[in-house]
Formats: sequence, structure tokens, C-alpha cells
Amino acid sequence: MFADECYEAITFGVPHVSGATFDIDGRVLTFFSISKTYAMTGWCLGYVHARDPQVQALLGQLAEATVACPSSVSQRAGLAALVGPQVAVADAVASYRERRDAAVRLLGARKVPCVRPDGAFYLMVDVSAATRDSAAFTVRLLAQRHVAVSPGSAFGAGAGGMVRVSLASERSGLLGGLERLAELVQGWRGTSDELGGANAAVMG
Repeated sequence: MFADECYEAITFGVPHVSGATFDIDGRVLTFFSISKTYAMTGWCLGYVHARDPQVQALLGQLAEATVACPSSVSQRAGLAALVGPQVAVADAVASYRERRDAAVRLLGARKVPCVRPDGAFYLMVDVSAATRDSAAFTVRLLAQRHVAVSPGSAFGAGAGGMVRVSLASERSGLLGGLERLAELVQGWRGTSDELGGANAAVMG
């Protein structure tokens, strides 16, 4: 089993439980990323944990044949982040949690449903009252309200009537963007021709 645990440090009152906790025969590979916990996205650094020595050897061969290795600078920086003081991580998690709570309150007051996350720094917002075409919604939101979000359809058919909002944005910008999103949901009108115009404005 491949366990993607790049958000293991970013939880809000709910402890993270690793898939490796239940690994009794070495078949769980756990993947971690420096990017999320330590806000080091541009360093392109992560690591994998495997209990089975044979799997460890195979992973080493695979890495050598495909990506060689990250630069020594990236590796040193990642090591410093992992073994150094973790106060900055706790501060970041507290900030994400406060933004989550503020965002959920704002959307609740505007009668726009959302999924209250227990971890990571994303918020799934239900825009199906306007349209179930989340891609069309994101295009119009960007073109008309100058707010960028991700279409829920990018994460599977079940999220087709939703959009994903990043809580990593600065607080006032986040809340201002959500106000505009709520306005668009509540005032949604349109035809395919109007959406085509919005596409042209964005792409042009």
C-alpha cells in the first residue's frame, strides 16, 4: 500500500495516524514531503519510509535510475527542517486553523455550504446552488471576480459541484475572495455563450 502522508503535521485537533502503524508485514510504503509542513515547495524534496530491507534496496535503485538525487543544498535544507526546532510548524498550523475557522464562519453566514477540514490547508466549497460545472464556475470566478480556485472536478466526479480553496493565502485576501465567491454563487446567472466570453477573457 502507498500511503501519501505529506500533510501529517497539519491537523486541527485530530491526531494523524500513519498507515504504517498497521503494517505487520512490510507492505506499506509511506511517502512524506518537505514542501507542505515546512513551506518549502520550490525545494522539490521528500522521502519515503519502508520497513522491508529488500524494498529499501529497490527504492534506491529506482531513484538512481529515474531522478538521481536532489541537490546537496536541498538535502541539507530538508535535514535542517526535519531535525531543527518545530515552533514554526506549530505556528503555521495554528494560523491555518484560524483561517479555516474564519472561512467556515463567513461561508456559513452567506449560506454557502463547505466541508470543514480536520487537516491540510484546503477548503472544499459547495457551489452546486449555482452550477454543478465546477470548471465553468472557476473560469467565471476568475474572469469576473478575479479570484482563483481549483475546480472540484479535478479531484473526482464526486466533487463536481465543488471548488477547492487554499487556506495558505493571506487572511484578508482569503476572506475577501470568499466574499466574492459567495456573491457569485448567490447571483449566478448565465448561458453557455456568457461562459464562452469569460473563457475568452481569461485566455486572452
